[in-house]
Amino acid sequence: ELMTRRVYGDSTLNDYGPGVTMPDSVLDRIIDCAHQHKISTIDDLRKETKWSAADRFGSDVIAIVQRIIPVPVLLPVFTTATRPRQSLPSTSQSSQPVIARKQPRCSACGIEGHTKHSRICLMNPSHVVSSLQTTANKENVC
Repeated sequence: ELMTRRVYGDSTLNDYGPGVTMPDSVLDRIIDCAHQHKISTIDDLRKETKWSAADRFGSDVIAIVQRIIPVPVLLPVFTTATRPRQSLPSTSQSSQPVIARKQPRCSACGIEGHTKHSRICLMNPSHVVSSLQTTANKENVC
């Protein structure tokens, strides 16, 4: 506001507001670019915003941007030596025997090979309901 008042005078500032120097679209673009650290020189400002007054006020804008959003300090990256990868043996070359998994035992009927949630279990509700329905249907057939 002070820069607008100094350059254009009080009457222009009162009539047009600070947008006479920098439109809101340019200000929004400067903010977006500042967050991405894209503006560090006047050439960057001119390229990113296409602002006609970048040559005249660019150094002031860049100073404000750098005061509010400082340029991050890049620290050197240290790498540590990694161990060489060991190749896993393929199944055809493996000399280790394959260990079979223990078959699950059903807690409802006690038979090995399935669990109580399996549909093949005779104690599963789907089997119990269907056997009751067939019994009920046979009684009604007389």
